[in-house]
Amino acid sequence: MAELIGLCDPMLPGNDNRESLFATFRARLLQASRNLRKSDPLKTLIIFIDAIDNAAIQAEFKHEESFPKLLLESLAVTGPIDGVKFVVSCRTHRRDRAKGKVECDEVELKPFSETETNEYLRARLPKGYRERN
Repeated sequence: MAELIGLCDPMLPGNDNRESLFATFRARLLQASRNLRKSDPLKTLIIFIDAIDNAAIQAEFKHEESFPKLLLESLAVTGPIDGVKFVVSCRTHRRDRAKGKVECDEVELKPFSETETNEYLRARLPKGYRERN
């Protein structure tokens, strides 16, 4: 067998069966997690999906179902994937639209304070600009 260059086998397009697609996706994530843990058994694969509310709105517009919502529903039914954590974000007022009835642990993201904002921006400004201001 050839040595794996990535963490898992690729997923090739061509299957419109949702259950099969998510079963394959879960299998690939489990494979990636197991390969990641070969270097350190304590490692966790974290998948971050930002703005799932925007995905839900776009899916509604196209009369489709959003992938993040389907993914969360799949995880709710089949359970977590060993060694894989999902973090999703959305606007609070659209969370039900984005995740449906799936139960999730919620963490509020608070805005930066003015001091934190200044520190963050100063660290990213060009050196000459920082010195003038």
